[in-house]
Order: sequence, then C-alpha cells, then structure tokens
Amino acid sequence: MPLDLAPGLIDIHCHLLHGLDDGPPTLEASSHMCALAQAAGTVAVIATPHANHRFAFDPQKARERCERLQQRVSPPLRLFTGCELEVSLETLPKAFGNGENHRSHTLNGSRYLLLELMPAGMPANVEGVLARMLDRGLTPVVAHPERNAHLQRHPERLAAWVQRGCLAQLTAGSLTGRRGRRVQTAAAELLRRRVAHFVASDAHDPIRRPPLLREAYRLVASELSPELAELLFVWNPRAVLEDREIRAWPAF
Repeated sequence: MPLDLAPGLIDIHCHLLHGLDDGPPTLEASSHMCALAQAAGTVAVIATPHANHRFAFDPQKARERCERLQQRVSPPLRLFTGCELEVSLETLPKAFGNGENHRSHTLNGSRYLLLELMPAGMPANVEGVLARMLDRGLTPVVAHPERNAHLQRHPERLAAWVQRGCLAQLTAGSLTGRRGRRVQTAAAELLRRRVAHFVASDAHDPIRRPPLLREAYRLVASELSPELAELLFVWNPRAVLEDREIRAWPAF
C-alpha cells in the first residue's frame, strides 16, 4: 500500500531503538539520531536492531519502542521496524521455526529480510539458506557485503546470489571512506558490477556512526548518476516499505 511520505531519503538499516542492541542506550540518544537524520534529508527510517547470538530480537518490543520514539519525533520523519538477522545456526531457527510468522523479522512486514554476515567469514551452506528464504517468498537483502572479507575477495559470489534473486545494501559510510580504503574500494566494485540495490546508514549512535545519508547520496549522484542515487536512496527503499518490487538500474 502506498505510504504518505514527504520527498526525501529513506534509510532501511539503522540501529535506532534504545536498549535493544549495541545502538543508542537511551531514548534521548535515539531522539538525537532522529534529529540528525531529518536535518540531513531523511524522511523515513526502518529501525533494525540486531537479531543475533548476543541480542535476542523481540518484534513486539521493537514496535513498542518505535511507537514511543515516533511520538517524540517532529514531522515529517516516519519510523518503521524490522531487524538485522544474523545468518547463523543459532538465529535462523528462531526466525523460521515451526509455526513462526515468516515475516516477523522482515523490514516493515514486507517480503524483504535484512541479513547480516560476519565480517571475517562465510557461513556454511549459505547458498542453501538463501535458497530456503527465496522458496518461502522472502527476498534476502545482504547487509554491507563490502565489509565482509570473503566477498571483498570474491564479489562474483555476491553477484551469483543476486542472479538468484537476492539483493544487497551498501553502507553510506563505506562509499564516503569513513570505513577505510579497503571497504570503500569494495563498495565501489559492487557498484561497478551493478549488484547494489540500496544504500543505508547502519547508524548506531549520534557521534561515531550517525544516521547520515546525504553525503553518500551526493557522491553517487555526482560520480555515477542522479538517477542511480534516486534508485539506491529513495525509490528502492520506498519499495521495501510498501512491499513492492524494486527497480532495475538506470542506463548511464
């Protein structure tokens, strides 16, 4: 269903909710992050606390904290919920056990599921895990693949996942160099291969990892094309919120 959103950037990966993971510790810090995001042109954020071996994800608690935070946020910023699900033997059964709602962990209840790979390695049988999700009508969105050491060396593996129906989300700070030269180079390579579909903040706090998208948006618009920037920061993220199909890359 179409949402009534103001024109602007949309962030589909942001650790915005206080006390649920390694994001902001207080409601005040969450409010500060919202103010920063809005000042930088963001009009909608999907709050995505970790769902991993360290942080248990409770969809109801996330919704309650999101609603409480929304009450403190000035219009037009809109907040939604999801999670960042770690691909591991421990977390996947909790998300897809018998009787579970397969969309309980997705982005705004859509078909799109944000997945986290650990930076240093690659889970065994990851292709089988992705195939199982696709068979259930879910669309895996691989979070920050440019930060995974294996995919840095083998970007063709991510390209193969995309060929099968998966998507990929780059981090704004990776594109602008905030995550270091190696990660920046890897992000640029994924753009060159056209296997990136979203750019998000992956913000965790107001200071070290703030929810800022505008600098990366301007970089993509100036170095690649304004149409691609709109696709990665606005159109495809909005398609996630509204549970619609994403668009293909523009010609440039």
